[in-house]
Amino acid sequence: MGERKAQDIRCEIEILKDGKNFRDIVKRFHGGKEGEARFRAVLEKLNQEFFWGHYVIAKRIGKTRSTVKRWFKRLGIEPLAIKLIEDFAVLGCVEKPPYPDVFSGKPIKRVHTIIPDESLSYFLFFVLGDGTVDHYHIRAYNKEKALHDPLLRIMQKYGTITRLYFLNKKRVESLEESNLWMLQLSSAKYASLLSPLGDNRRKTIDLILNDPNLMAQAIAGLWDADGSVTPPLHRVEAKIVLTNCDKDLLDRVKRSLAVFNINSYYGKPTPTGRVSRINGRPVVTKRNIWPLYISMSDFTRWINVIGKHLKHPHKAETAKTILKSYK
Repeated sequence: MGERKAQDIRCEIEILKDGKNFRDIVKRFHGGKEGEARFRAVLEKLNQEFFWGHYVIAKRIGKTRSTVKRWFKRLGIEPLAIKLIEDFAVLGCVEKPPYPDVFSGKPIKRVHTIIPDESLSYFLFFVLGDGTVDHYHIRAYNKEKALHDPLLRIMQKYGTITRLYFLNKKRVESLEESNLWMLQLSSAKYASLLSPLGDNRRKTIDLILNDPNLMAQAIAGLWDADGSVTPPLHRVEAKIVLTNCDKDLLDRVKRSLAVFNINSYYGKPTPTGRVSRINGRPVVTKRNIWPLYISMSDFTRWINVIGKHLKHPHKAETAKTILKSYK
């Protein structure tokens, strides 16, 4: 679009912003039938050329969605079926990114730049270990009831949370009745941080694990979801191990642990096709599961750096027990 046309539509949007009501906007467009015709033309252009629906127009001009709907109806405009705005987020340090070019004639992709903190880092990496992501939701699962409330408090910082509880795959009403709980965050922008499409997931992982102020919390979140902390029993030594089928993710964690001078090593992977039992039912391994062990000589350092951020009550308590044993 030429600069002149883009400037014209911006001016017309300003008129929609400044108008107090339908009649005032018509008046600002020279009134009468000419004013209504210009008003209609602007809304049609925003809807059919720039793909702005009721919600986007309302948001951009500071009016309610119901007001914009009434304008369409009063002016006899049949709204174009608009796909919802695609919310997309990137981690970074810029508080307010530039608004995307809405005058290109293409559907809008609204970009959010999110400043990561320790809580968000923990939550995202917990989901990498024990969760799922789709276009609009992030879901975290676990069986440990004492972990439910700490994770819920973290997730509530970022949006609306839906809680679901299951007993042997059947829905139940309360956490007390369940043997599996799910917390679901409804937010397209946060879901896009871990989207398997494109390389945003990799960028999110790299940015967090490259920040020494965030990586310890992030690794603790992954350990709460997918790791184990086993105390010494009789003649069996203590073990601190993280298991995951994503070898690339484990490689990144291994390099991050090395930053803290914590040595780790891989064990033998659980091969594809192996049958094990969980709660009495057979489960077939579909991908190799890799164990990443912490070297015994670095147990104390791991507990002081990573273990202190664990929110899983049993793992946190076991870490304290190990710390006493290996001091």
